[in-house]
Amino acid sequence: MNNSNENKTTTEAKSTKKLYKGDRAPMVSMTMLKTSRAITGALGRIEVRRSWINEQKGILMESFNSNDPIKKQDAFVTAERLASSIPGLNEKEQALKDKLAVVQQEELAQLKDLEFPEFSI
Repeated sequence: MNNSNENKTTTEAKSTKKLYKGDRAPMVSMTMLKTSRAITGALGRIEVRRSWINEQKGILMESFNSNDPIKKQDAFVTAERLASSIPGLNEKEQALKDKLAVVQQEELAQLKDLEFPEFSI
């Protein structure tokens, strides 16, 4: 009996999806993103990452202006790492926007023969 409850709890824990906060680099694998929904989600993750980086700027500046050399060094290293990641985000964003336009055209072409069904209530 108890083992069954543990399995349900484990399954429920695995099914809950964590909200992306931007504290890690977003997963943007161009070969895996094949639908407009997936591409739009990746563009959203890039925006979340940019927002998170912008929030970190103030926090890192405060640590950098500290009199503690360890905090100052850590803030400098982190700020350099974040600053160097921005050009990569820009490149990925542009590539995704280009791919999105192509994928949307392909998806619309596949859906062009559909007719809206008639129904009444």
